[in-house]
Amino acid sequence: MKKWLKLALIPLLALFLAACDSLNKKEEPETPVENAPTESTETSKEDTDNKESNEKTDQSEQADGEESKESEETEGSSEDADKPDEDTDKKTYSAEGEEGTATIAIYEDGEKVDEFKIENIGNVSILDAMNAAEDLEFNFNEAEGVIDSINGIENDYAPNTWMYLFNGAYAELGVVSQTLSDGDQVDWYFGTIDDIPVNILQEEAPAEEDVPAEEEPQAEDAEAVTE
Repeated sequence: MKKWLKLALIPLLALFLAACDSLNKKEEPETPVENAPTESTETSKEDTDNKESNEKTDQSEQADGEESKESEETEGSSEDADKPDEDTDKKTYSAEGEEGTATIAIYEDGEKVDEFKIENIGNVSILDAMNAAEDLEFNFNEAEGVIDSINGIENDYAPNTWMYLFNGAYAELGVVSQTLSDGDQVDWYFGTIDDIPVNILQEEAPAEEDVPAEEEPQAEDAEAVTE
């Protein structure tokens, strides 16, 4: 009898335990699964991409600005380099005299064709200064004491000759007697007196007309009358 009861109680006990286990599972609350905020993540990613894109754009614009600036500076230096420097164009020589610099210019048909910068010309004659300019081709006629040829153009005396202005005025001395000092300018012209830009002929002053001297009124002798 007891054995039978034990066998009958075992299945009942198993059913009871199974029912309790099922009841416990129902009572346990389900833990919600947290989903990652997809939209927030996507928005953050887009913001990051936009920020990186803007930074790249700013860097690109800055680089373009620097390149443009460098290009302008390069063009400016190139233009400055292309500008002729008057002092550089002058051929420089030394006359081995005292300190000072003079300039010798050659004009043909009214146009300047050459210019020479001669240094150390203190108390040096124009002839010696011209001899110092190795690239200046000329001939000095010792018999006449004049320059009769420059750059292959010779005096023809019909009526063209070489003449020079000294500091903008017609020279009063020859090339041997005229000495130079600092800042002097010698300009050679080929032609006649009318071809140089200075009027060397002084206009004669009008002769003074003879004006008859005014006669002084004769003073009447005043005689004292005595009674």
